[in-house]
Amino acid sequence: MAGRIKPILGFALTITALHFTLSLLLGSVLEGIGMEAPVGGVLGEPGTIIVFTLIVALTYDWIVQSTGLPVGQAAIVMAVSGVVFYNVFQYMFEQQVLGAAIGESLLLLVFAYAAGTVYGKLS
Repeated sequence: MAGRIKPILGFALTITALHFTLSLLLGSVLEGIGMEAPVGGVLGEPGTIIVFTLIVALTYDWIVQSTGLPVGQAAIVMAVSGVVFYNVFQYMFEQQVLGAAIGESLLLLVFAYAAGTVYGKLS
């Protein structure tokens, strides 16, 4: 586990950096298509995002270690699972705006691929 700390932290920091960059640069554009940025959180916005990304990074590491999938493929599988379980459900049952569902899905795939690439480089 100690040897995997660097890639796990790299994965988490990549997602955190992408989140904050996207929120700062494109916040109003995303709101225009119906996507809402998370506000607040259990530990306040920065604390919640840090804890959340660490949980996602540890889950990703577990997937890579237990399945033996290449890091890029594991990232895409994890992202597609999230899209199916969350965005498709939100669109079909919660009447989420289609543009927002597609936008969130694409962003999730980009975030996962970028973070998986960093994880692979640091492994």
